[in-house]
Amino acid sequence: MVYEKGKLLISELSPKGRLGDVINKRTLIYSMSLGKSLAGYMIGHAICQGHIESIEQSLSDWPLVADTFIADLTVRDVINATMGNQSFMKKGDNESFKSGNRVDGSLKDMIFSDLKGTKAGRKRFEYGQLSPFIVLNYIAFKTGHKFLDFSNSVLRDHLHLSDTLSWAHAGVGQEKHGIIHPNFNATRSDTLRIGIAILEDWNKNNCVGKFLKDVYANGVKKKPSKAQRFRLGLLS
Repeated sequence: MVYEKGKLLISELSPKGRLGDVINKRTLIYSMSLGKSLAGYMIGHAICQGHIESIEQSLSDWPLVADTFIADLTVRDVINATMGNQSFMKKGDNESFKSGNRVDGSLKDMIFSDLKGTKAGRKRFEYGQLSPFIVLNYIAFKTGHKFLDFSNSVLRDHLHLSDTLSWAHAGVGQEKHGIIHPNFNATRSDTLRIGIAILEDWNKNNCVGKFLKDVYANGVKKKPSKAQRFRLGLLS
């Protein structure tokens, strides 16, 4: 798919025998890292709808995360992925805790097994699944655990998605336990609509657009590892 200057110039599907028999216009495609971007966009809407006071809102008002490092954070810390969580994550694996447990299941279970009594360290950039996971479940808390209603207000009423977008979840427990995961399933067309909506909000400079520009202007510098610098051709 090629979208340029407000027009969809190319929209092609693979022929049958070359993935065309498994992917069509209605196929819900699983998105992973794109879920991080959508989670950040969703919290912009939560702020603009008045559910969250501002990007500087402290997460200390969230009972679920009491006595964890999360209560020491602001919304900006989380969406910048500068949470100070590197000391209790598995080295070289930003999807697992030092215990070997994955960033998976419910936030309540993660707190019980790995996060109780933790304190935020130096707030440096740490890419991983934990920050968007916290973002979406904080939105759920601030919307009175009516995340689906809030999600529909954004995805259906603002983005005008034509098909279902389904968020991944732990499959057990209640919403108040933190079960919403950032990975999602959506059609190829609706995935494109998400990108278009973000661009349009930016250009309109509406409330969400101003939020996006704030996030962009106040982003953090991400110092790559030696391995990453080598792959990028930047190793001196």
